[in-house]
Amino acid sequence: MIEKYKSEILQAYEQKRDAGVLSPNLIHLTPANIRKEACLLLSAGCDNTDIRMLKEFLDLPFKNSFQMSHLESGILTNLGHFALF
Repeated sequence: MIEKYKSEILQAYEQKRDAGVLSPNLIHLTPANIRKEACLLLSAGCDNTDIRMLKEFLDLPFKNSFQMSHLESGILTNLGHFALF
C-alpha cells in the first residue's frame, strides 16, 4: 500500500512540475528548497490544519507551539529522500 501511495504522490508532483505550476523552490527538491518553501508558506500564514499536519510530519507534540526552528532540525532531509527514490 505504501508503494502505491508513494507512486501516486510522485506522479502528482511530476505532473505539476511538468505543467509549471509549482513554486521555484519545489522544482528541484532538496532539503534546503523544501525548507525555504515551508518557511515562505508559514510566513504567509497557515491555518490550524496545516500546522497540525506539519507537527505530525515532524513528530512534534501537539501541545507545543510550532516554531520555524523546527524546520532546521534536518527532518526535511527525509522528505527529499522520499521524493528522490
